[in-house]
Amino acid sequence: MGAEKDGPTEPAAEAAAAAGPQEKLSLNILEAVKTSQQQNGLRHRDYQRYRQYCTRRLRRLRKNKRVDFKLAGKNPREAFQGRELTAEDCTDERFLQLALVNAERAWGYAMQLKDENQRDGEEPRKRLHLVRRLAKATRWSAKLRELCHEVADDRTTLEAEAYAAWMQGNLLLEKEWWKDAYLEFEKARNVYEQLSSIVEPELRELMQERIEDIEPALRYCKYNLSREEGPGKSQDALKQLQIEAEGSDLLQAKIKKVIEENRKIQAEQASTVSWRGHQVPVRSPALRVKLLEIRDQLSALEEAKNAAGGDGGDGDDLEAAFLETLSVCDDTLRLAREEKSKPSKASSSSTANPEKIAEEYDYIRAYIKTQKLLISIDRNMLYASKMLREMDGQKTTVKPQDLVHIYDQSLQSVHDILDLLGPDAEQHSAEEDVVSAPEMRVQEGICTAFRTLLIGRTYQAQAKWAQAVALFEHNFTRITETRAMDGVTTSQLKQLDDVERKTRAAKCLALAHAFRARLGGSTASQAVPQLSGSATDDAPVLCELPPSIDAVPAHPILFDLASSELRIGKLPKGSKAAKSTSASASANVSSSKDLASVSTQDSTQDGEAGGEDGEEGSGWLSSARNWFGRSGGR
Repeated sequence: MGAEKDGPTEPAAEAAAAAGPQEKLSLNILEAVKTSQQQNGLRHRDYQRYRQYCTRRLRRLRKNKRVDFKLAGKNPREAFQGRELTAEDCTDERFLQLALVNAERAWGYAMQLKDENQRDGEEPRKRLHLVRRLAKATRWSAKLRELCHEVADDRTTLEAEAYAAWMQGNLLLEKEWWKDAYLEFEKARNVYEQLSSIVEPELRELMQERIEDIEPALRYCKYNLSREEGPGKSQDALKQLQIEAEGSDLLQAKIKKVIEENRKIQAEQASTVSWRGHQVPVRSPALRVKLLEIRDQLSALEEAKNAAGGDGGDGDDLEAAFLETLSVCDDTLRLAREEKSKPSKASSSSTANPEKIAEEYDYIRAYIKTQKLLISIDRNMLYASKMLREMDGQKTTVKPQDLVHIYDQSLQSVHDILDLLGPDAEQHSAEEDVVSAPEMRVQEGICTAFRTLLIGRTYQAQAKWAQAVALFEHNFTRITETRAMDGVTTSQLKQLDDVERKTRAAKCLALAHAFRARLGGSTASQAVPQLSGSATDDAPVLCELPPSIDAVPAHPILFDLASSELRIGKLPKGSKAAKSTSASASANVSSSKDLASVSTQDSTQDGEAGGEDGEEGSGWLSSARNWFGRSGGR
């Protein structure tokens, strides 16, 4: 380490000179950057881990002895002098990687500071440090571009141009030099578009992703350039830009800051809310900003509903929009409660009446609660409408009684709004109010009609046709009364038409089941013949279904179960009965091998057998003779 290294040795220089023109280097800059980022923390926005990886990567590159350093003195740490990287030293692509990794390390450090500044609050010193790190990343990217112009091929040179322009645009964007930043981003986009038409498919996809990241930055610069014409003309462009800039963390922070500034400007102009005919002043600037945020979220919710088809659809974006809007309402309610407690702690020099201020905050809280309840009703109605369509199409296992609970919640929300409006809401109302009492009573009738329909379907599922028909008849009356109310909107008329159509269909089905039950209480299996002959009225029934059961005669089967129980007697040897029995058995062996077939011809000799054996033999021979006599008769 103490020895001084002035560069490549003379033999190495002579060998390089003898080798002739140096071959052009090649490096896939964007592929190398994206691979390193995805494998080392940026997939989870961990910029600190990524810059630490870049530091280790630089150490590994420098330890390959292809990059030399000048060292002087006994203590190398005190006498270190970095060597300038020149084109003459670039004999390998790792020299280009040295400049690239230096730029990535500085950029990663800048993004880490940006995250910390967003999380912990804006700190001027951190922002200055952030700008310095971005400037260092820009210098190294410019150095990479310079080296590629000297030693790299044309494709690598173009990619280095685009990378340097993109890094320079990030620095100018942070400095809020909108015009210069726009020019740099435009240059980077044009180069990437040209390269994407000549590179491999894998690199083409990466370049398309980088182009998509650059597009929101270009629109953001154009938005800031157009702000001089007035905030109204650029507001829609800012909303669209916020949606499309999700891939750029640096740009997202800028857009969020601009949105907050616009809300503060609008909050100064919109300082009142309308509640029950009163224009209630909003004294707190923070509360005005939150009320404007509710308005923006309601606009985003309407856009999500239109994108989902206006009837709930099946996307998760609409549910996320509902939850986000409800969350903003909760935050605003909490802030209003905190602001209400501040006047009581104010000094006695305040000219405002504390009781009047408290009443104003009560009105504001009632206004916010009403907004939240309306959003909840809208969400429940959309969800229930979607489940009803799936239930009619038999695409879900949801039962009618499950949906009754949803309409119960909607009815409770309607009653809460009516309580907030008060019994004399018609006398104290204005067109600017968020909702009116007649409109809520119409909504109450709609929720009740859907709830009655579902209860009737529950009775249908239990085969209680009379109760179901009675509920459906009652529902027609309720729908007619609701349609005749004042303040019915177009969307509410569509809901009433929908529930009336569903009620009519359910009533027809219940009447059909009740009529069939009155015909004799036939079961499903007994109704098959009637259904089979319904094609033509005069067609005869060919057969009964299910067929009747009748006895079928079968051939008798005889089993000789007594032969194993017969006791065979013993005859004395040499007797005439034994000889005649043996002869008779051999003659009839083909017809029967049973021992009971011994000679039916010698019946007279059986009685001559004397003694005990003769008596036993005469008994079973007599039985066998009788049995064979019957068999022979058959």
